[in-house]
Amino acid sequence: MSNRISKSKFVAGCQCLKRLYLQVHEPELAAEPDGAADAIIEQGREVGMLARKLFPGGIEVGGSEGLNSLNFSSRS
Repeated sequence: MSNRISKSKFVAGCQCLKRLYLQVHEPELAAEPDGAADAIIEQGREVGMLARKLFPGGIEVGGSEGLNSLNFSSRS
């Protein structure tokens, strides 16, 4: 099992720890996405595209790499 967590799983955990547990350990219990869920997913994709246009030199943090791939340093 991977120690990485996606943005959607992080948000699920903030909303309800049981929801996060079920998403990770019992994903087959989840209901199929409906039209409203599909619309929310599409909005997320659109926000991502706009962010890439607004910040062309930015670093995209992919789901497979997560924040572990970034090098954080403090500024003095």
